[in-house]
Amino acid sequence: GSGKTRFWLTPQILQASAKKKDGCSYVVVDPKGGVLSQVGAFLQRRGYKIKVFNSIDFSKSMHYNRATCSPLKRRRTALFQSVL
Repeated sequence: GSGKTRFWLTPQILQASAKKKDGCSYVVVDPKGGVLSQVGAFLQRRGYKIKVFNSIDFSKSMHYNRATCSPLKRRRTALFQSVL
């Protein structure tokens, strides 16, 4: 309610996106879901790939498809799961 997203986060993302040539990435945690609608299209036009994980409504998330994963990654995942 104090304007952190509107007055701090959104301007930071928009300013930092100018440095895309340096290979930067962002991870934004947005519990209310407003940031994606505000800056998502802008970042896509700038060449960013957007991935969404929505823990409340999984139908709005991107999905992990194990079948598209390489065999090396599958073995590594199995190894980590067996260690845990």
